[in-house]
Amino acid sequence: MRDDYRILLVEQNPPSSARLRNWLHRQKYRVLSAATGKEALEKIRKETLDLVLWNRSTGDSNGLELAQILRRQRGGTRLPIIMLRPRGKQDREGIETEVDDFILRPLRFEEVGVRIRTILKKRKEYSGLQQANLRLKKANGRLKKILAFDAKTQLYNYRYFSERVEEEFKRAERYDNFLSCIILDLDRFKGINDRFGHLEGDRVLRTFAAILLENARETDFVARYGGEEFAIILVQTDGPQAKILAERIREATEKFSFLPSRRNARLTVSAGIATFPSNSRIHSSTELVKAADTALFRAKEAGRNRTHLDRSSETAKIRKTNMTTEQIKRRRKTIPS
Repeated sequence: MRDDYRILLVEQNPPSSARLRNWLHRQKYRVLSAATGKEALEKIRKETLDLVLWNRSTGDSNGLELAQILRRQRGGTRLPIIMLRPRGKQDREGIETEVDDFILRPLRFEEVGVRIRTILKKRKEYSGLQQANLRLKKANGRLKKILAFDAKTQLYNYRYFSERVEEEFKRAERYDNFLSCIILDLDRFKGINDRFGHLEGDRVLRTFAAILLENARETDFVARYGGEEFAIILVQTDGPQAKILAERIREATEKFSFLPSRRNARLTVSAGIATFPSNSRIHSSTELVKAADTALFRAKEAGRNRTHLDRSSETAKIRKTNMTTEQIKRRRKTIPS
């Protein structure tokens, strides 16, 4: 309905303003008036508008500056402008690029009506497109969350972990930085599910996820690897430093009462750690994760509730310090930019 459209008429000549305002009212538009550019800006700040009819002869402000400000409206919505100007007058300020249409004086109301309806129709279509884009953006955000996060623990999932570890490995390789990976496994977790049910098991997984996030650093990437296994990527972190974090998590897990109402329900965790480039046999993100997984197996084999740092990852000094300048150059040449 036209009653829904709000038009700001910027006109400093009272008779002209009254004549055009009365005609707009008869067309069922809601009309606000301003006699000066300053007054128009104040109305725009306070009101929600659909269109500005602006008499170019309003002379209390720089025309281009006023047109640029008039184009903006709260919420980032583009505010259309129709300029009313005398026939034969050309603007020298570049205002043509800032307005949507011109109507030449003396005005013919039939032409004014057509121009207004055309602009408002375009605005409605544009607004509809904006809303559709906003809905699509929200839907994509929800989809991204579904694809990247594990539903039970709200940690990143295996799929996203695989993408991220590959990205970080390429970055570490390019800049000769440390990259460590920790794989953690809740010891004898199957017994929790068997004795207390899967709902309790899921609660334990969520609680352990919280322990991981509480003890990890802001720069660490924490993910659910699968089942009762979890993974952490630690950028610019050598093996001994990564082991300190893994030990902190192990100790926090050992002390925590996961199911206070259940007897003998305490849990422990085992962890395996590997680091690039300390381990010279690691040449890819897949090999980094595999080395950490092998270290986890060693921790389990040694009796569980312990962390095992891959032996080749134990050195705290990055091996690039022992590389010649020529070796470093050769490595960089093999890395795609």
